[in-house]
Amino acid sequence: MAITTIGLGDAKACIKWSGLLAVDTLKQSYWTSRFMATGSASSAPIVVFNELDAGAGDSISFDVSMQISAAPVEGDDILEGNEQSLSFFTDKLYIDISRQGINAGTRMSQQRTVHSLREVARRRLSDYFSRLFDEVITAYASGARGVNADWVLPTSWTGRANNSLSAPDADHLQYAGNATAKNDLDSNDTVTLAMIDKLVATAKSMPDMPLQPVPVEGGEKFVFMMGPWAEYSLRTSTGSDNTWVNVQRSLAGAVGRDSELFKGALGEYAGVVLHVNPRTVQFSDYGNPASVKAARGLFLGHQAIAMGFGAGSNRLRFQWVEDTADLENQVIIAAHAIWGCKKVTFNSKDFGVIAVDYADQRG
Repeated sequence: MAITTIGLGDAKACIKWSGLLAVDTLKQSYWTSRFMATGSASSAPIVVFNELDAGAGDSISFDVSMQISAAPVEGDDILEGNEQSLSFFTDKLYIDISRQGINAGTRMSQQRTVHSLREVARRRLSDYFSRLFDEVITAYASGARGVNADWVLPTSWTGRANNSLSAPDADHLQYAGNATAKNDLDSNDTVTLAMIDKLVATAKSMPDMPLQPVPVEGGEKFVFMMGPWAEYSLRTSTGSDNTWVNVQRSLAGAVGRDSELFKGALGEYAGVVLHVNPRTVQFSDYGNPASVKAARGLFLGHQAIAMGFGAGSNRLRFQWVEDTADLENQVIIAAHAIWGCKKVTFNSKDFGVIAVDYADQRG
């Protein structure tokens, strides 16, 4: 009887597992499963540029066109010679390769197990890359790595692929409570619904480039992303009069609730979809003395983050590689992605995100 076998390193297997890894990673990532869309016309918080999918290169430049602000020419006044010029600001995104691999052990180790090594490796690598994506995107959106001890990125990390971390500018950094600066933050300056109201007003009234909300079916929404302890503060501070219940209940009748933007959301308040990101950037040196634990929330509009991918030989965003070592006694499975990510900034100003620092009650 003839038996079809797809052996180690077979091209068909590598293409199959490359595709599965890509789907799993993007589905598991907190950011890419909810807030990502493709193309320069995208209005999602993360915009993906595919220009490098089909060709060579390691960078993408993209522009924003500024509004015309001059007074109109009235009556018989002369327009000729008084026309306004188009004004553009440009940002640039670089991509580079990220790799990780798994040594599946010796032939005898494989003989002793009933697990499918390819399947186990796929799960572990998709877990790893989705976590890597979430940490990198969170750090870029926050403009800081923070002190989180459970990240795969070292605390010394300052960016990748020639895309440096960019701290929030003064117009795009807010503090919770009555704090006005890092050393002014105390343990009472936590996330509240009043703070959400203030962020909405701030976003809409910014000079030059106000944050643009994300269009959803029938309406427009902002997103506020906070950490687990901010959710705790919000729940406990608003629960006594059922306000928190109403925040959660609002999802049922929310405009655009079928959008990916609402996937896994806590609730909605004042046109802002509330989310909890377990990997929010943390700090430990706020207040005076500098011992207050803090975290950075993110108030997001559209096109806050730019991402780009480079294609491999089979035009998949991830590549799966199978090899052996020690004279074919050990099986090694590796994967890589060519990608880049950064916060969108124009003219040294953040474009689609306001960072919000608040006291964090973590242990």
